[in-house]
This record gives sequence, C-alpha cells and structure tokens, in this order.
Amino acid sequence: MKKTNNWINTLFALIFIAIPSLIIFYFLLPTWSNKLVISYWKMWIVAIGFCFYSFAISFGFVYFKILSIDSLNFNIPITLSLMTIFVSYNLPTWAIFLIVVLVIITSFPINIWTQNYKKKKIKKIKKNN
Repeated sequence: MKKTNNWINTLFALIFIAIPSLIIFYFLLPTWSNKLVISYWKMWIVAIGFCFYSFAISFGFVYFKILSIDSLNFNIPITLSLMTIFVSYNLPTWAIFLIVVLVIITSFPINIWTQNYKKKKIKKIKKNN
C-alpha cells in the first residue's frame, strides 16, 4: 500500500478543509460583524453539513486513490475540531480548548480503524498472490 506524500495531505486539508471553514467562520461568526448572522441551531446545521462535506471529499479522494487511507487520521479530527470551535464560539477559551482536545482524541479510534483496514487489505493482497 502506497502512502500519500505529506505535502499532498497538507495541501488537501488546506484547500478542502481549512480555507472553507475559515470562510464559514468569517461570514457566520459574530467575531467580525459584532452581531449574530444566523441563529445558533442553524450554526449546528452548517457545522454538521460541513462535516459531511469534508468526510465525503476525504473518502472520495481515498476511494479514487488520490489520497491514502492514512490521510483520514488527519482530516477527520481537523474537521471536527474546526467545527467544534465554530459552534462553541461563545464559550470561554478554556472550554473551547477542552472540547477541541476531546475531539482530537477521536483521532485514536480513526487511527485504529485505518490500521485495521490496511492490515485487511494487505492480507487480501497476500492471499491473492
């Protein structure tokens, strides 16, 4: 199994996750406009929709072998962290930090899942040879 170059993973995360989430932050959070642009429940809908978008793009790129399965170890926790910050904008900084740390812990089960997937794939390849 081929591993994707780290620069490709970083560029993917920047173009398809970080920049769109920063655009969402800029236009929807009251940090810049000093007023709430959309209601709080609509922020949750935007956050969940962005997570679906990010996961679909990530899994699509993995499916078409543009990225390796290892890229999910980075992309999914980053998406969840950014959207957690988005919906918890009105909490104190320490609470946001705690929530982000807890969300980053999700990378452990994702890492275990990707490693098991790779092991099964390698067994399948060895079995066919």
